[in-house]
Amino acid sequence: HTCSLITFSSKNLRQTSTGLLFIFLTFANILYQLITIRDFITLYLLIPTIPSVELCRFCTFIRNFSTFTSAWLLVFIAIDRFIRARFPLKQIRLCTCKTGFYSFIIVCICSTIFTCHVLQSEFIYSDVKSNTCGPSRSPITSYSNFYFNIWPILQVIITYFIPSCLMIISVVSIYSKVRSQRNIVRRGKNEKIQQHMLILMISSVTCFAVCTLSYSIHRVVYSRTGVTSATVDQIAVLT
Repeated sequence: HTCSLITFSSKNLRQTSTGLLFIFLTFANILYQLITIRDFITLYLLIPTIPSVELCRFCTFIRNFSTFTSAWLLVFIAIDRFIRARFPLKQIRLCTCKTGFYSFIIVCICSTIFTCHVLQSEFIYSDVKSNTCGPSRSPITSYSNFYFNIWPILQVIITYFIPSCLMIISVVSIYSKVRSQRNIVRRGKNEKIQQHMLILMISSVTCFAVCTLSYSIHRVVYSRTGVTSATVDQIAVLT
């Protein structure tokens, strides 16, 4: 991520909408990794931490927020490249840093609205022996029913499935357009930069689509079942 920030902060790249969106994407990924350090310490190293409900809510919110933000920033990056490839005459007006910044603000607002439910009072340590927090499974409330049965499906669809489909459609469309123009020789430093950005976007989209399949299965199985040793084994096999 440090290398990404250094690369996209260069003068040539940060002045493009794609480069700016990649900078925002890198910050979202860094935020996610910083938050998951606590999960790694408590869940895998089994090192006890302060059992703060507020901290657990905050970490859960930031984890979901950064995941949603990263996914939809990749969608906007794919759309940006799609416009550049399919509508070159409109890219000057549409693919600007101002548009990229507004896209980032829109994604952050939508992400906050979509994930802020974990900050409510029902989101607690339901099991004193557990390092994870969430609504109580017993007794079942309207929120716990939503969180364990509806929320995983919504998260998979809105955070993984729809973004993956949009990105794949954009990549296929861009590739077909570029392939149809492969006999056209283009020169110039800016064109090389755009080509490198396209390659980077395609690789990012491919990694996202491949990696999120297993995690989507994990999210659904983990949230919709009780956390037991058998469940952990089942999740491990499925993912």
